[in-house]
Amino acid sequence: MMQTKLVSTSTLQRVKYGHIRVAGLKRAINAEKVATVRDALIEYLRIEQDRLDDYRATGKYEED
Repeated sequence: MMQTKLVSTSTLQRVKYGHIRVAGLKRAINAEKVATVRDALIEYLRIEQDRLDDYRATGKYEED
């Protein structure tokens, strides 16, 4: 018998918005000319990608 993982709607919405944030950050990084701002965007992008990777591995999406 196959086990299915139950995921709440709010978790799915947070994950969906996480993917949207990643896409927006990637566009912003490509458009940004100031190095310090670009570095800050890259740092936030890494944090968000880590959250999504953790969700893929554990099924839990945790925000600060």
